[in-house]
Amino acid sequence: MDYISSKNIFYLMRDTLKLIDARVMSHGSRVAYIVYKMMKCKGGMEDFEMADQAMIATFHDIGVYKTDDPGDMLRYEAKEYIPHSVYSYLFLKYLSPFERESRALLYHHMDYIRLGKLDADIRDLAAYINIAEKMDIYHNAMGSKFDYMMFHKYSGNKFSKEGLELFYQVVKEEDILTKLKEGTYKAELDELFENLIFPNEDKRKLIQMLMYCIGFSSENYAVGSNECACICVELGKKFMLTEEEQDILYYAALLHDIGMLTVPKEMINAPRKLTEEEMKFLRGHVKKTESLLRGRMKDEIVNLAISHHERSDGTGYPMHTTGEQQSRSQRILQVADKVSSMSLEWSFRPARSKKEITDHISQKAARNKLNTQVTNTMITFYDAIMGKAQAQVAESMSMYKKLNDDYKQISMQFTK
Repeated sequence: MDYISSKNIFYLMRDTLKLIDARVMSHGSRVAYIVYKMMKCKGGMEDFEMADQAMIATFHDIGVYKTDDPGDMLRYEAKEYIPHSVYSYLFLKYLSPFERESRALLYHHMDYIRLGKLDADIRDLAAYINIAEKMDIYHNAMGSKFDYMMFHKYSGNKFSKEGLELFYQVVKEEDILTKLKEGTYKAELDELFENLIFPNEDKRKLIQMLMYCIGFSSENYAVGSNECACICVELGKKFMLTEEEQDILYYAALLHDIGMLTVPKEMINAPRKLTEEEMKFLRGHVKKTESLLRGRMKDEIVNLAISHHERSDGTGYPMHTTGEQQSRSQRILQVADKVSSMSLEWSFRPARSKKEITDHISQKAARNKLNTQVTNTMITFYDAIMGKAQAQVAESMSMYKKLNDDYKQISMQFTK
């Protein structure tokens, strides 16, 4: 897949999650840097291996986004660490290429002395993340009063003795605490992530994982994006798009609403019509989507993704392009986005029926809002296209159910 590089997939994931709460990813980046320096000090790993481990460390708290207050680090790290540890583990296990390594996230709050049954590399990663995040949290909280030797009395028990010694060494030799405080560590991390190498299958999986990240804000937008992507591909086949054009359409549709993460949940779930000011803010999600994707994915994907609210008569946004200025793929995405949105149940209205949806898009086409040819094709093959799209939706919902069911079961085991 030449549509995005391995390092840009990582940056896209990290910066997307920053839209929900930047503090979690900032903490994750600092932890990743500490873990990287500890691993490099120990030796024996190639750069691409350390890059993978640093990426996992960056997302070690991804489960925090399921909590009520992602920014309350002291609470979710010191007191209520089981929920986010379990969800972080499951999220990476099922949705990323790091199924095996994800076990480190499940145990990264556990006392080192209890990790003996884990494979050595997973045990070390869990132990290093545990040390790194404790050091980062207390370093930030205590400032100049922070003593990095404060946990030494727990060496070999709560914390890995080897891990603590590695941390002490990199503090003394490389002054990493100053780099963390001043932010100069970021250049070293960026250099490390140049070594990320994902095969095409893993890239596709990570981009799909991004779709599930949208679900932290609203599961409807994640499910809807998946359904929209399926509708786009099926319509693309009807119009004889090439395989490459179908791929571009698929990824654009999957990520077209990623900017919705900037919209507060209260606004998304408001059981009423939004005010004009709220609608203006909501429309800004397209520009935010562009700022996330531009320069990271191929321009063809970005230009397509940000066109989903354009209309044939030029009244759409944000570019106000007309039908003559739009590609066939853009016209397909506009119809697919409208259909997928109407097919879902929202807090402010129920899901629409087939007749309601087809009547609506037919009226939009008659008023030159949607492309007539694409609309008529959607209506003609509605049952077949939506049958496949609904199967895709069912698969997404099944994954959410599996995540939630496993989360409850594993959490119960940890709290016994």
